[in-house]
Amino acid sequence: MSPTPPSTTSSSASAFSPEGLHKVTRKRNRVPLSCAPCRQRKLKCNRAQPCENCIKRGDATSCSYAQANVRKKHPPQLSASSSPDDMQNRIDRLENLVLSLMTNGSQSGGPAAALAAISGNSSSTGSVPLTGDVDIEDEAPNAPEESDTEQVTKSFGIMKVDNNKSWYFSEAHWATVMNDITEVRNFFQTHKKQYEEQAQKLEATKLPTDVSGSALLFGATKPLTRAEIMSSFPSKYTTDMLIERYFSCYDPSTHILHGPTFQAQYNRHWEDPSQTCTVWIAMLFAMMRLAMLSYHRDGDEPPEFRGKSLDMAGTFRNLVAQCLTLADFTKSYPNLIESLIFHLHGDLCQTREADVSVWVLVGVITRLAMRMGYHRDSKMFPNITPFQGEMRRRVWSFVRQADLLCSSQMGLPNMIRTSDTDTELPRNLYDDDFDENCKELPPSRPPNEPTPISYLIAKSRLTFVFGRVTEITAPLQPPVSYDTVMEVDAQLRRARDLIPEHLLVRPIEDSPREPPTLILSRFTVASVYHKAQCVLHRKYLVRAHENPRFTYSRRTCIDSAMELLRYQSLLHTETQPMGRLRSRHNRVTSLASTDYLLAATIICIDMYHGQRLQAAGRASSDSYAWGRERREEVLAALQRSKGIWEELQNETIDAWKAGAALGVMLSKLNLGYPESTAPAPTFEPQDEKQSAAMTLGLLSSGMSPVNPGHQVLNDPPYKMTEAPLPAQGALGTTVDMPGAPSPFNAMFGQLPDMQLNLDWDAWDTYIQNSTLDASSQWWPSADQVEARRRRLQEPPTPKETVFIGNVFYDVTREDLKKAMEKYGVVEKVVLVLDNRGISKGYGYVQFDSIDAAQRAVDALNMRLFEGRRVTVQFAQNNVYHRRQLNAPTRTLYIGNLPFEMTDRDLNELFKDVQNVVDIRVAVDRRTGQARGFAHAEFVSTSSAKAAMAILENKLPYGRRLRLDYSKATSRTVVGTDQSAPAEQS
Repeated sequence: MSPTPPSTTSSSASAFSPEGLHKVTRKRNRVPLSCAPCRQRKLKCNRAQPCENCIKRGDATSCSYAQANVRKKHPPQLSASSSPDDMQNRIDRLENLVLSLMTNGSQSGGPAAALAAISGNSSSTGSVPLTGDVDIEDEAPNAPEESDTEQVTKSFGIMKVDNNKSWYFSEAHWATVMNDITEVRNFFQTHKKQYEEQAQKLEATKLPTDVSGSALLFGATKPLTRAEIMSSFPSKYTTDMLIERYFSCYDPSTHILHGPTFQAQYNRHWEDPSQTCTVWIAMLFAMMRLAMLSYHRDGDEPPEFRGKSLDMAGTFRNLVAQCLTLADFTKSYPNLIESLIFHLHGDLCQTREADVSVWVLVGVITRLAMRMGYHRDSKMFPNITPFQGEMRRRVWSFVRQADLLCSSQMGLPNMIRTSDTDTELPRNLYDDDFDENCKELPPSRPPNEPTPISYLIAKSRLTFVFGRVTEITAPLQPPVSYDTVMEVDAQLRRARDLIPEHLLVRPIEDSPREPPTLILSRFTVASVYHKAQCVLHRKYLVRAHENPRFTYSRRTCIDSAMELLRYQSLLHTETQPMGRLRSRHNRVTSLASTDYLLAATIICIDMYHGQRLQAAGRASSDSYAWGRERREEVLAALQRSKGIWEELQNETIDAWKAGAALGVMLSKLNLGYPESTAPAPTFEPQDEKQSAAMTLGLLSSGMSPVNPGHQVLNDPPYKMTEAPLPAQGALGTTVDMPGAPSPFNAMFGQLPDMQLNLDWDAWDTYIQNSTLDASSQWWPSADQVEARRRRLQEPPTPKETVFIGNVFYDVTREDLKKAMEKYGVVEKVVLVLDNRGISKGYGYVQFDSIDAAQRAVDALNMRLFEGRRVTVQFAQNNVYHRRQLNAPTRTLYIGNLPFEMTDRDLNELFKDVQNVVDIRVAVDRRTGQARGFAHAEFVSTSSAKAAMAILENKLPYGRRLRLDYSKATSRTVVGTDQSAPAEQS
């Protein structure tokens, strides 16, 4: 049997051009399963080695099986020229191709054109054109939701080459994100000389004590002897003062020493210093260096150190390097990793920008720690005592944090993979809870009990999930599904929920007596969470503009980025001379600065793409995603961030680059969106998700999706906002139509749009009143509005159901229920979602008694919940309240249909419904778009009742349908709702 010949039909050629210009050949490289003799004899082979037929015929030696041939991948032929100009031309062609794909969809050439652009296939460069078919492997059943172009560019980062020097940044680095924007890239190309002058200026301001971190690795100077080192050791008086200073102001992230044990070792050292290990002496020098740095930054040096603290810190740093070099730090010693960690922490405290030497030192520490087995949990090794195992967990937690965060700062892969370690988190214990002689560790204290190790545990838990984020977003890893992304998102939220109460971010004015170290610790822990969310969801920012499935990712990413910019502004203000954190010891680190820069670039790139879509005449979802008021807030945050970077530009080169890049972006973004005009909608058929007009409704009304005879009306744009309502204090989505009062204000009452508190009778009367003037039939009279406003001013009646507004979007029903259970028995929780299944930021909680609801209102109203000040009030109606239905008829009204629904979605909705005669989808005659409601006619009233029971449990696109029996008869005109409202919640 001959192998199956390769297919000559391209399954995707039509997706790129009608003529199949870029032909794709799919080859099925099948391997015969039968042995060669059985194939020749046309016998059934049992596939043994040798097979049964060959054994019977005494021909076992000839029993052989075919082997799979490795398919050779022929790289595209590239031009012989490799000058920078040629490479820049190729980059420009690739960028133009990507932009054309963004604006023209699938009509721009596909992967073959992308490969041609990468290879420089252009007549202007004289390169050899690609020949032959494009060889593409068969797609897996569960292929990721990425386009061909995204797969081509998936592994791209930035490889910067200048004067034979190269730098690489992964796609998660802020420089890669900003490099997507032509104007920013051109700015740095044209201002290269200015950048070099700024770098030289900053280099000249560095003090001689700011030595390179590579001094530890290369013996540039002659190493000292132990006697020479000990001759430089301070007196006991000075050492006691510095060690006491260290323990009084140390960073909680470096809580890796056991206090009582260190005190015993310290006392033994002074009994006989000659017997002290050189590595332990190095650790002592590193601790004294940190103490000197704290004196210098706080400006409170004792008289004997005044004016000399920074020089003495540099001396101690050199002594640390001399001790570790003398002892040969590549060997295993007790306290070796602790000494290196304190050495690293001192370097981090002295730098305000990303330093490669610090990252290299982290790599050395990581490798040495793994060589000493810190990455394996000690419970599996009986030769490690419980005390040693617990201290090793603390050390490894810091090492893994440093590896993840410093690698992310450099835009490079981290060295520790999740699968490489099984070391558990340390327990929440005081140092007095265990000692060197304990046979087993005591149980961990409650998570919310503040201990010195709480900060390290909370930050480590979030950082380790961030490590998982970096793994699935790594450019060279196989693409993961969006479900996997959401699973990691859930892991992040669970890690955030485990943050102890005392480490949750709260307003600084609410913490008048708390130490600055604790305040900064809260912001640091929260920043890790928001940074992880930004990195996890960043690649869906652009795709969410056109695919509503990824709107959650876009909203989460933007919200986290805005939180980071808020932290930057707040901390910058509070570190000023009159602020709570005015101590220089509490200045923002280089790691935090990188997070703020990443947040600013993410917001810039999102707004940039939204503006490009509008410039191309395509609808942007910015107004729907955050509203114009939120857009102004975003621009203000970017302006504030730019101002902060400009204030710091004489301290770090990263600040200069950040200020320049944000200046370029803001010059474009401040052009804004047109206020009085909106792009005319296009009625050209798009894909299924873009087509909101459903065929069943169009056919039943005699309309077609594209009707050139209709006059397109350029209505004023809606203005979406999700800001809290000032009168009610609740958070919801409102729609303000210019020039007229909204009927929703009179219908929805005190609370935002939700079916539970809507006055349906008033709505039905409104809709069915045919005597209203057509030009104003949507709007109530001024008397009606005023009467309704007076009713709104009356306080709500206490009941079992409470409304909660201004809830953080990440909060789930389970989170809300868990928070409310402390006030009483919670019977039901409703978290209101939009048409994409994403939280609108408010919900309802049903208690078993009014007293429980009253306790919730008293305790939570205008209090912080998950970082936001929420509104908690009594609802107008209980959760179980239902309006009275119309009398049963053969026709069902189906409201609150998502505008995104397609024919396939509609068929899926009615899949289990029987005896349907006709379905009429209401369509706007001006635009041809669906209006969000439909009527379904059945053969009998009993069939309509059965259908209602089935449809009540359906949630298309996460939305609850509004069902009723229609009052309409055969005179019903499609497109006019005569029985119930066509609301869009």
